[in-house]
Amino acid sequence: MSLMRFAATTLVATVLAWLCKLYVQEPVYSLENTPFVSSKDHQSVPYKFTISEDGAMARFEVKGYMRDNTWSSFEFEVFGTHETYLFTYHDELWTETGRDSEGAWREARDHLYFDIRLPESGDYHAVLHTSKGPALRTSAASNHFNFRVYEINGDKEWLNLAMWLLGILCFGAFVIVDIFGNRKSSSNYGYDFRQQRRKNKLMPVAWLLIFYVFILSVITAIACRDNDLLIDYRAKSASNKNLKVDRQLREHSMSSAGYRTRSGIGGK
Repeated sequence: MSLMRFAATTLVATVLAWLCKLYVQEPVYSLENTPFVSSKDHQSVPYKFTISEDGAMARFEVKGYMRDNTWSSFEFEVFGTHETYLFTYHDELWTETGRDSEGAWREARDHLYFDIRLPESGDYHAVLHTSKGPALRTSAASNHFNFRVYEINGDKEWLNLAMWLLGILCFGAFVIVDIFGNRKSSSNYGYDFRQQRRKNKLMPVAWLLIFYVFILSVITAIACRDNDLLIDYRAKSASNKNLKVDRQLREHSMSSAGYRTRSGIGGK
């Protein structure tokens, strides 16, 4: 019976955490207002997007259309509300095919996104640079992808680590309550507790779920809270291999005479 109650508690807790994570990653507004745009139309041409709140989270979503055994590499140079350079995000989309002892296989990465917090509300710009490969006449030439940038409710990173810690904490509490409930005791308190537990075997589970829901609600609220503190993107790039800060571009804005676009980027 204890095993069944533990399994039921774990299932309910997992579903609740999954729903909270979905909510945190939901767009703030309808995506019908933010359609995908073609990379071909925005190659080295600023793409404008708007952030409604200071310190809100933005999502860069990319969807690729590529021939087999090709890749597309791209970079977004992101400029803030004063047209000042903030950071560069780079990544790749690719497809690979082959045949082995089990038959033909195909692997692809044709859809991705990354989330990042932006310090101020207002209009931002992303300048896109792409390259393709391998250099086949027909295959690489037909590669293209679409992208869009939109605001989401919060930062899921708050939930990732917290879910593990919260799960371990609740598991430990469950074990302690279960052991304590079965422990023999000569005291009246222990006797009364066991009698109450026999009448209502779901009591420990209910208290754990109430505690879990409370903590989960607090974490979700923190994840969705806008943080308008200044962001050091250079420090963030140290822990994210796809994020970098171009030292030369840091000295320029899109409206300055010294601003330059780049001719292309490297790939795989």
